Amino acid sequence: MEIRGSAEILPDEARHLPYELSHKSLGIGPPAEKGDEVRVIIRVLPERIVGFSV
Repeated sequence: MEIRGSAEILPDEARHLPYELSHKSLGIGPPAEKGDEVRVIIRVLPERIVGFSV
């Protein structure tokens, strides 16, 4: 799949996204991370989506 559009990079300093996604999909918290890792969220505003099938 190809998604084209504009993107923005947002800081996730509180690390909320991994917690939310892990609980939504697995029902448990995410694995531990290194304290010095920088986490960001890349939000894509799609303008065109192309799917591929085999």
